[in-house]
Amino acid sequence: MATSAHFKLYFFLTVTALYSPPTLASCLDIFSGAFIVFDWDDEVPKSALLSKYEKNSKFTSPRETYSSDYMGEKLKTPSGRTYLRVLFKDHEVLSYKYDYKLVINNKIEFNVYEIKPEKKQTLRCQLESAMVNNCAIDASSGIQVEKKCGKSLEN
Repeated sequence: MATSAHFKLYFFLTVTALYSPPTLASCLDIFSGAFIVFDWDDEVPKSALLSKYEKNSKFTSPRETYSSDYMGEKLKTPSGRTYLRVLFKDHEVLSYKYDYKLVINNKIEFNVYEIKPEKKQTLRCQLESAMVNNCAIDASSGIQVEKKCGKSLEN
């Protein structure tokens, strides 16, 4: 019995020692690439496009565009609020050094800019703030925005 307890304690201490949370230095460059769109009442998107732009370039010329191998899922918060979670599998983390544009189903776009990292160390790389189109968003581990902040691409 005592051996089992000692083993569990040793195992816990070993795992704890080996786990290293992100450093403040690494969090000054990256954040979660997950996009959360609240109040999403549509179906899961058939297409999603993520483009990366030079910071402050006014979204004129993308450096890279990703459209394949994304995961979209429609979920509900514990309070019942619907949201869409979009994650590009090859871009699970993004850099603060760029601006981004997310286009869903060629119908709605979210221009993400003025992305600022949290200045204090946390277990995750948190955002201090960002702008999505003209909506300010608060600190979180990824881009979380209400659907109404999206720009409609339909006439």
